[in-house]
Amino acid sequence: MNELNDIIKDDEFFIDMPDCIADGGSYKESIENALNLVKEDYKIDNFEWIGKDDKYYFKFETKAQIVEFDVSIMSDYIDGKNLCLGLDKVLKETGYVGDKKFISISGETVDFAIAFINNQKDQELRNNGLNFN
Repeated sequence: MNELNDIIKDDEFFIDMPDCIADGGSYKESIENALNLVKEDYKIDNFEWIGKDDKYYFKFETKAQIVEFDVSIMSDYIDGKNLCLGLDKVLKETGYVGDKKFISISGETVDFAIAFINNQKDQELRNNGLNFN
């Protein structure tokens, strides 16, 4: 069985274990860390969030674009699936050109991580039991 680092490099993922998602503001660091994996200038400005109807709604500016997406409120856990979908939406709306996307990782070696990888590496993680999402 391959280890996570045998498939993806350190600069393609980060492990995120927040103590608790207290509110929508708790997501800001995870969003920043994920966008830093892209290796482009994705500085976040004017970060806003509201909690409504069992969702956190985010709005912020990056790369001269205002972007918005939402995640489900899941007790004190990160909604990794919708976070990654939202991050991919940010890339699309800011003109990213490439074959990588954000993947939420949960498997034998990590409880929760976010990777910025292509479909081939995603499938390799799954085939090796390193991602159950």
